[in-house]
Amino acid sequence: PVTVSVICDVSLVEIPNAFTPDGDGVNDAFGLLVGENLVEVRSLEIWNRWGEAVYSGAGPTAQWDGTQDGEQANMDVYLYRIQFYCPIDGAEQTRTGEVQLIR
Repeated sequence: PVTVSVICDVSLVEIPNAFTPDGDGVNDAFGLLVGENLVEVRSLEIWNRWGEAVYSGAGPTAQWDGTQDGEQANMDVYLYRIQFYCPIDGAEQTRTGEVQLIR
């Protein structure tokens, strides 16, 4: 018999506090770090320090690439709100915080 374990636990989700969108393939975008977890993003919103929206996305691939209106956003600290859920049991969670964009 084959046993398959499925992980879908919103409490295991990690959210980074900084990212470096420099094209090196490491930490180039801001979003959930879920690993093998099946958690999916409902919404991801990013604001600058003046409360202006700089990114809004949804779905499993929602990640902010450090741009605003097609231009590189300034190196700064940004505010986020991310809502995510487990499609298997319906568990949901919303987290807010700050992320630093480092160039």
